[in-house]
Amino acid sequence: MRYLGGSQGAGVLKSEDDETGVRATYDFDGFLRKNDQVASCGEIRMSSAALRDVFGRRDLRLFDRGWTGPSPFLFRKEAQCSG
Repeated sequence: MRYLGGSQGAGVLKSEDDETGVRATYDFDGFLRKNDQVASCGEIRMSSAALRDVFGRRDLRLFDRGWTGPSPFLFRKEAQCSG
């Protein structure tokens, strides 16, 4: 596995039918796997109220000034990075 670099910033986490979404900050690291696939690991931070609203949803995207992050996100209690 080869480290590709990191990306961090702030954006809005929302679904396609959600007009406003919730504000969130993120910090991701990208890796190139042996099979030439890119894997990402990191964290998304938001308020506890916002986390309760998005927990368990599978239809969310992270938007940051025109960039759309990996999707869909699945929020789990014990998500771990794996290689």
